[in-house]
Amino acid sequence: IYDNANPYQKGLSFLNAHILKRLEMLSLTHPAEVRAVLKGEFKKKDKPWVKVDFKTEHNQLITDYGTVDSASFEGFYFNNWEPELGNTDSNSVISIRQITGKYNGNIPFQGDSILVHHLQTGRTHLNARIRSKFQVAALNDLVDNTVIFKKGNASLDLLFDGNISASDQDSKRSL
Repeated sequence: IYDNANPYQKGLSFLNAHILKRLEMLSLTHPAEVRAVLKGEFKKKDKPWVKVDFKTEHNQLITDYGTVDSASFEGFYFNNWEPELGNTDSNSVISIRQITGKYNGNIPFQGDSILVHHLQTGRTHLNARIRSKFQVAALNDLVDNTVIFKKGNASLDLLFDGNISASDQDSKRSL
């Protein structure tokens, strides 16, 4: 399945409900290039081999952890990261490479790679490296007026390797 200007949600609609649930953590406002390869049986309890590649430029990326405007990136979803473990959620990965954008509309950033794996409740793991340079006043919208930043610059080089959980309410507020 391939489309170079497909609305993201429409492209996902070709996948079964189980796989769709794993990819709904990301949403794009504008069309994206999507290519999906599915191999295997598609009966109720089957777990086909699935690889979905995607690419977009100057889009809006919406996640549980915030919105990224002017997002440009490419990546893939794959449910057989380590072949000996089979086509399972715990063996699935979402990889995003060379991402650039503006977090919360006003904090520019770039990332070499973002890897989300073990896509199951309570065990989802994130590896990421994010870099940014911005005026600290841009943080005011993120800290709910608990601190007011007036002037100055920030330089960020963040390496993250840890679990993320949908039940962690603090993690949904910001990256």
